[in-house]
Amino acid sequence: MRLGATDEDLALYRPLDKKDLHMKTAVIEASTSGLRNVNLAWFWTMDVAGDRGSSEWMDKFYRVNWLRARARYERWREERVLVHSEMAWTIATFKRNAER
Repeated sequence: MRLGATDEDLALYRPLDKKDLHMKTAVIEASTSGLRNVNLAWFWTMDVAGDRGSSEWMDKFYRVNWLRARARYERWREERVLVHSEMAWTIATFKRNAER
């Protein structure tokens, strides 16, 4: 901001927060457990100078992140089905208990 950035630069790059700078072990070791809800910092998703497809390491990094996001989506979808079923079971239980 004080470095004389143009409006175009400011639209592309955001200020860094402390949470953006926190190192995740998923970056180092893809098989690390307990990181299923970890999201990437915004700067990891940028295509700097068109290099997104040129690095085998970055390809693996994006693949691992995509698979984690897909697994998270599938868990959310399953949870939604379970919550709807549990709500129906609760209503049925209350109705049955009210009839007694």
